Amino acid sequence: MSRTTMAEDIRGKADRTANPSVALKSESAKASAPRVRVNKNPEERRQEILICARNLFETRGIAKTSVQDITDAAGVTRSLFYYYFPDKDALVETVLNFYIDDFAAKVAAWDAQRVPGDVEGALRSCVQMTREQLFDADSFRHSLRLDSNARLWSLFEERTVMKVAEVVNRSTVAAYAARYTIEIDYVYETFVMLIYGLIHLIKSEPDISDETLMKIIVQTLHMENSIKL
Repeated sequence: MSRTTMAEDIRGKADRTANPSVALKSESAKASAPRVRVNKNPEERRQEILICARNLFETRGIAKTSVQDITDAAGVTRSLFYYYFPDKDALVETVLNFYIDDFAAKVAAWDAQRVPGDVEGALRSCVQMTREQLFDADSFRHSLRLDSNARLWSLFEERTVMKVAEVVNRSTVAAYAARYTIEIDYVYETFVMLIYGLIHLIKSEPDISDETLMKIIVQTLHMENSIKL
């Protein structure tokens, strides 16, 4: 820094110290400076709102998160929020799809990582994954299970069952059939009923053991020829 610049800086500080109004005017000018608005395409902005809502739902729960909380976190106005979503309920239903897609992706990853022929290991990891994905301890999934959110839980459950059944029927069943005889008819429909039943059972009896759930799966799908538990 040159001597001239240093001297000007020292004089400026001295003026602000001697005359507080100078400092106040300076700070006021900064505060009143217009914010630079970042233009983003609508889908990107919508995704940001959804991600912020999901994070808040996971930490606070659905009931304790307001639209104002979401707009504050996303850095958008309430009017922009309502441009994308008619109300909070519509947003919550959209966030449900995050979890459903996550679960379906986890099932696909589980199927890809299975050790061929290790039916017991595949069943055990599948049961553990189901517990984690559907009944993890974050506030959002806890909120879904409350009686006050029965409609949302029903939507979540229905969409999850149908999507997971499609993934399993498309990949896992074909891989199993290549090694063993499938002993049931109406395979897809049986999986739909089985997944519904497992979800209800784990929800109503959270302490039920993985071994018991595995035995139920084996008996329902008549897999006794490929695994002994």
